[in-house]
Amino acid sequence: MTDPVNNPSADPAGNSNDPIRLPDDHPLVTAFNAQKDRNAGLQSQLEALNAELSKAKSAPVNAGEPEWKQQLDDLTAQLAAEREARETAEREASTTKRIQVGLDAGLPKPLAELLVGIPDDQVEAKIAELVPLIGGSGPKPNPQQGNPSRGRGGSIAAGRERYAQTHK
Repeated sequence: MTDPVNNPSADPAGNSNDPIRLPDDHPLVTAFNAQKDRNAGLQSQLEALNAELSKAKSAPVNAGEPEWKQQLDDLTAQLAAEREARETAEREASTTKRIQVGLDAGLPKPLAELLVGIPDDQVEAKIAELVPLIGGSGPKPNPQQGNPSRGRGGSIAAGRERYAQTHK
């Protein structure tokens, strides 16, 4: 036996299970139709975007990039490499010049190389500090070397005479 409490699909009024049809000018029907139209428009936009996305994924990476952009990137990289080379050359020239200043001041090369990391305004002070540490530029020459005796000494008899004159 079927009753409306135990069988919810049964229509209490005894009508069939046909859906209720609202008139076309009913607010619910017009809102539903407008929403369907919006959904159809959004679906077509979504399909177009998916098509563009699949094209973009299959295209090469640089295909969409303009030629001038690639040239600009190449020139920028070349400029950076040339700047780095120039700065390296300037550092090397500065180092060589600094060592030469030390050598001209009479410092040996190992001490002149110590001048490389010093600021320009402190170079002269550092040279003045290092020069006394080397004790001059080598051994002092013997004044007797290469000079003739000028008649002083030279023989034992001359030495005896000189001794006798100084010790009277």
